[in-house]
Amino acid sequence: MKKTVCILMLVVPMLILAQESSISITGGYAPNGFGAQASYNYSLSQKAYVQLAFLYSQSEDKVKDITIPYKNYSANIGYFYNVIQDNSNRFNLAIGGGAVLGYDDINNNESILSNGGLIDGKNKFVYGGFAGAETYYYLSDTFALLAVFNGLYHTNSDLGNTTIYGGFGIRITL
Repeated sequence: MKKTVCILMLVVPMLILAQESSISITGGYAPNGFGAQASYNYSLSQKAYVQLAFLYSQSEDKVKDITIPYKNYSANIGYFYNVIQDNSNRFNLAIGGGAVLGYDDINNNESILSNGGLIDGKNKFVYGGFAGAETYYYLSDTFALLAVFNGLYHTNSDLGNTTIYGGFGIRITL
């Protein structure tokens, strides 16, 4: 309980006193499935921001008549820079990249398939990097429409080293 109170005492003032911060929620495409991302952005300047994002994706692979579901949970921390910005600052295109730390869950943590076969891959923590692009259009001073595309590289995943996520959603400036 004391740790939670201390963390809140440190984080809440940072959120309130930030020169500009925002939260975003998107939903969209992950290979053979879907994903959702929630992020917090902290502006460093008019053109640059750091981002902490949490990404969840759920997909499946079909091998003959067997479907193998898998999920990925990841946290991304990165730096983004606006490369295109109109004069009114309503439309922006930012590119960036950073680090990824996550967890792969293969076949709901079961190693035996419905036909009796064994899964070679293991559930495990994964790490790596990502590169991404975000474009957003402000409808008002507070709300913006957002499109996100991320390419993720997991150096140690049994599901394959690269994956993508693309989604649409909203950004709310705090």
